[in-house]
Amino acid sequence: MTDSVRIIVRTPMPEDLNFILATWLKGNYFGNSNSKKIAPEKYYQEEAERITGLLALPGIDVSIACDESKPEWIAGFSVTHSGTIHWIYIRKYFRKQGIAKLLLKDKDIKSFSAITKIGKAIAEKKGLNFRPY
Repeated sequence: MTDSVRIIVRTPMPEDLNFILATWLKGNYFGNSNSKKIAPEKYYQEEAERITGLLALPGIDVSIACDESKPEWIAGFSVTHSGTIHWIYIRKYFRKQGIAKLLLKDKDIKSFSAITKIGKAIAEKKGLNFRPY
C-alpha cells in the first residue's frame, strides 16, 4: 500500500450497493466461462436478482475495504455468510497487499462459492471446500 492510503474495513453504506453489484456481475461474467454460455441480457438480469437476494439474507456479512480518509472510495469488499465466502473483490492496483486478509480477518471461513480465478486461488491457499450456490 502507498504511504498516502491507509486501508480500513467498514460496514457497507446503501450507496455501495451499485458498486458491489456491478463489480460482482462483471467479475463473475468474465471470470467464469460458464456464464458466457448464457445470453448477456439473461445472465445480467438473473444474476443481479440472485446477488440482490443473497445480499438481503439475514446474517450476510458484507465488509468494505476503503481509504480511511475517503470512506466512500472502495478498494475491495467481501461477502460472507455462515462460513462461506460468496464473493471477494480487490481492485487490481491493491491486490497482493493484504487487503483480502484484512477483509476476512476474524471470520471462520470453511468454504467458498465464487468460481473466479481469485476465488479459486484463495480457496487453494486456505484449503477451503468449494460449495457452489
